[in-house]
Amino acid sequence: MYPLIDRTDFKLLKGATGLKEFSSSPGVNRVFCGDCGAPIYSKRDNDPVHYRLRQGTLDTPLSHGPSLHVCVASKAEWKMICDG
Repeated sequence: MYPLIDRTDFKLLKGATGLKEFSSSPGVNRVFCGDCGAPIYSKRDNDPVHYRLRQGTLDTPLSHGPSLHVCVASKAEWKMICDG
């Protein structure tokens, strides 16, 4: 699950000219770095006010951790989930 952010609250400070966009399925567009291919955010035609931001692209501290775990039945046997 990616955090939803309002498009009006999102501002690229630099590098916008290096971004590429790809329509991965009808109505879903993924924006990524044109040099290395790293995903940056996605946008959906059925939700014109939000972006789905990839948190790994941020260079600021995150205010809170994960709120849930998914696919834990098929997690690697060495992966420990110790957050209660």
